[in-house]
Amino acid sequence: FLLSHLYGAMERKAKVTKATGRHLVEIDGRPAAEVLDEVSGGAIGDRLGGGPVLHEMARFPLAIQHRNHLRLVHARAVVENGQVECFGPVTVGEVSFLHSKASDVTGAA
Repeated sequence: FLLSHLYGAMERKAKVTKATGRHLVEIDGRPAAEVLDEVSGGAIGDRLGGGPVLHEMARFPLAIQHRNHLRLVHARAVVENGQVECFGPVTVGEVSFLHSKASDVTGAA
């Protein structure tokens, strides 16, 4: 599926197993930061101990089910214990990993 002209779904599917407000705590029972580092090809490996990740994760938003529709959620920062603070609320349930490519962005202009 395609949520916008800039993002497409990756094949990997997962489940948010623990979340609190805007904090994504666990994906498939693992620290959220570790999973996001894997799906982004190691983009936040140097931030797993904490720090901002907006720039590194801008091309890898999440599609989270919210009130019967999918909503894009972007990661803001890695915080304590591998939790990821997001720009919007995160709920337990299915999550799709999205990606964009530079060619998608420039081709859309």
